[in-house]
Amino acid sequence: MIEARQVADLGFARLGLPVPMAKLVTIQSLGSALSTPSSEIFVEAMARWLGSRDLESECLEALCALLVTPVHSKHVARLRQAIPKPSIASDLIFSLVMDNQTLVPSWTGCHSGPVPSLLKLDKEMQELASGEFIPPVFGNSLESLEERTNFPFSRQWAFEYSVLRDRAANANEGYLAHFLESGRDHVGQFVTRRGHLARSAYLRTLACAADHWEMPADAALHFARNALPADPIFLRIAPHVPPAWASSVHAQATLPSGPESLVLSTIQQIEANLKQRIMHCSLPVIDTPLQHAELEIFAVARTLEELDAQHVVNFYRKPHVEYAPARDGLHALIPMRIEVEEGNRMPFLPVVMPILGDSLGYLQFHFLQRSPYLPLATASFPELRFLPGESKFNLRSDGKVVGSWQWWLWNWSPGQPRGWPAPIATCTQVTREAEISIENDLRARLDYVWCINAWSRESDHGKWKKTSHYGHIRR
Repeated sequence: MIEARQVADLGFARLGLPVPMAKLVTIQSLGSALSTPSSEIFVEAMARWLGSRDLESECLEALCALLVTPVHSKHVARLRQAIPKPSIASDLIFSLVMDNQTLVPSWTGCHSGPVPSLLKLDKEMQELASGEFIPPVFGNSLESLEERTNFPFSRQWAFEYSVLRDRAANANEGYLAHFLESGRDHVGQFVTRRGHLARSAYLRTLACAADHWEMPADAALHFARNALPADPIFLRIAPHVPPAWASSVHAQATLPSGPESLVLSTIQQIEANLKQRIMHCSLPVIDTPLQHAELEIFAVARTLEELDAQHVVNFYRKPHVEYAPARDGLHALIPMRIEVEEGNRMPFLPVVMPILGDSLGYLQFHFLQRSPYLPLATASFPELRFLPGESKFNLRSDGKVVGSWQWWLWNWSPGQPRGWPAPIATCTQVTREAEISIENDLRARLDYVWCINAWSRESDHGKWKKTSHYGHIRR
């Protein structure tokens, strides 16, 4: 008979899977288990898992479960003691969980000491800069610090990477392609051993900078966010199965010659089921052996009569750091406020912007391809806050729910044909009353701009051909 301890150990062992979605689902399940009467069993299982890790980055995946549900302070203390490889990022997670400042802003011993000046590290630096197993944000951040301080951050990273690589018992990635469907065009993202080595080396570089180069603790914590597996607030929203009405939207028959009719019917179906107004959605609408189509819809405040739909869509898809929402610990996202300026002659005003900022982790890589959006605040909603719930963000103002954002899996698999968005769907909506208030605040009508990317082929094994369509729907 399997004992509860074995079940708990097996749960944490699933974190060893290289598929980000598998890790995310595991973290959500483990977080839920920590809030049950059997929480002590799972805390001890986490302590055993942490104690068996030899890389700082691996420890962070287990600690992410603490961000999903409230945890008793005695459990936090137990887990902090269990980590053989503490890091700036693990202390950051503990500070978020306890809603206070880092307990011990010192990371002496969490690095290998300053890089020897005569050590050759050309191969390691080239490997880290290749972008094959770790995103460029890590190298870019260290290069920026190096330019500002004149300390050898990049060489220190390469040095720590070489130390960890030589120390690791096994740096073999294994054969990951069996997670993908057959076909050369299918691609996917995996969390590799080298990725963990590089992230751990990055954290050790920051620890060295704090210990030897007088890097302030606040700055070290800021840059350590890059190494978190996921955005801490966003992590609290679990992936869910599609709503009951979704199949009629996702599985439409074929793309008509005039695709606006498909867009209109999709909007009508979603709004009828949600009983709210769409502010943004991104989802597959056709998925047959010979045709695949992806639809993205943005609300936009039209201030002039004519709009270039493709220009508006391209504007929304570009990163706009100035519009990024603030974060209130683990409690809420707080959007910036948009106002109408006198004499404004812009043809449109943006009314939504991406949720995720510069701390997007590998557990959320799907949203690099299908970014979620939330509305900007206006005069009628000066205290707008997005509060994470079990399955969605609730959009609240003055204690009242005025909208929501949710996401779900659709025909999910670890990979998809090259160039297609991730097999998920996202949707943001507001109440009809909120829509009217936004229009009054901005003195502009809320319209829709849309884009359909469609792929078609002549046979089941033929080559996919892509076409794009843009449009503007007046409300």
